[in-house]
Amino acid sequence: MLYQSGLRNAEGLVANELASLYLLAQAWQRIDALPPPLQADVRALLGWTMSQDDVLRQSPVSDAWHVLAQTTFDDERLRVRATWLHGAATGRWALHLQYAVGTQGFEQQMAPGTAFDGELCFYPSAYPLRAHIRRQDDARTMTTIARPSGLDALLDVHANALAVQPFLERHPALLDGLVPDPVDHGILHDAHGRRIVVHPSFRHPLHLLALSGGRPLTICGEWDGRTLLPLSVWHDGRLVNVDSDFST
Repeated sequence: MLYQSGLRNAEGLVANELASLYLLAQAWQRIDALPPPLQADVRALLGWTMSQDDVLRQSPVSDAWHVLAQTTFDDERLRVRATWLHGAATGRWALHLQYAVGTQGFEQQMAPGTAFDGELCFYPSAYPLRAHIRRQDDARTMTTIARPSGLDALLDVHANALAVQPFLERHPALLDGLVPDPVDHGILHDAHGRRIVVHPSFRHPLHLLALSGGRPLTICGEWDGRTLLPLSVWHDGRLVNVDSDFST
């Protein structure tokens, strides 16, 4: 029975990927009829690149930006650093990506659990998330975090995002009241007892369970419409970053 369930899940994922590829092919054939921001999304998915200088010519968004999560991973011969930022005043999310070759360091340093005043320029998109930093001043330790949402609010926001950008693969989430299941480590329970499936790539369920101790957690992560990938935890007034703090 478990094998059959896993097989059905795998078949569902393959079907979703095929549907996305078909949708992308249809969008490319009709690209002139799409709104310009969505055209930019389609071109980016098909490999068109936009220079950093061109991005930095976009209108900047000023805010106090909280560094809520950061992961570093290898992508062929490159090291990639992905950082999720959240604007204290605007409430906007931003994904900042940096690339380095070999032992080369990353140009801009941002530590999870800190904040800075600055300006971000977003890539053109129907649902802008990726951004470059135009100005970065006054780095300091975070003392508060944005008000988390519940699962219902996340589902509404994610549905609205997909309505304007149907190719969106991941969406940032800040959820509170989540308790790891002590038996099934691939499950989180929200404040209403509902089950949230943890992304299968998450490698630190026992760390999360120990940090919780049976108490609710506020978790920042990525939601793909089916699963949540935890990236950081706000715990006892400080941010615990999964990639750096759980891996040491």
